[in-house]
Amino acid sequence: MLTGGCLELGAESLPFAPFTAVLRELVRDLGAAGVAALLSGEAGQVHSRFAEVIAADPALVLPGRTAGEQARRWQAAHDMPRALVSAWQAASQAGRTLAYAEQLAMLSRVLELWEQVPDAAERIGAGHVAVLEEAIRPAELAGEDDRGLSLTQAALREVDAATEPVRAALLLRNRGYLKHHLGRTEDTAP
Repeated sequence: MLTGGCLELGAESLPFAPFTAVLRELVRDLGAAGVAALLSGEAGQVHSRFAEVIAADPALVLPGRTAGEQARRWQAAHDMPRALVSAWQAASQAGRTLAYAEQLAMLSRVLELWEQVPDAAERIGAGHVAVLEEAIRPAELAGEDDRGLSLTQAALREVDAATEPVRAALLLRNRGYLKHHLGRTEDTAP
């Protein structure tokens, strides 16, 4: 019996790997047909079900990992809109826990999914440039200054300095800081 992320075996209650617990729930819910679908390569349904089970019982995954795990599962199920929203939520969650590498990974996932979700900005409540800007600081804090510089330059290419001078100036400041930090002194355009 599965209770609160633990597998109860007779009188014992043992913590079980979160995915094993989720898999056990799936096998119980999907039965032989679900397992057969998984084995026949139709894993999209299984990944969708994983995401749904995690949403219904977040205790099945490690604390603070619900949105990130859902993002991975929705993407594996080819449900890009849900993957995008979950990745955005996971990035926010990772930022609150100072997990900068994870935050950067989730924001990178949002950026990868952006073109595949036509209404991406409406779904997450932020535009493409805002996502790029949001990823710059975690890249720096995760020790990925090259990635931070690339993100900054991508944002600069999308910003019109004439209509958004403050935004452009802040991005130029970030670019200068990252170049200095990387030891690159060349003066090149974005």
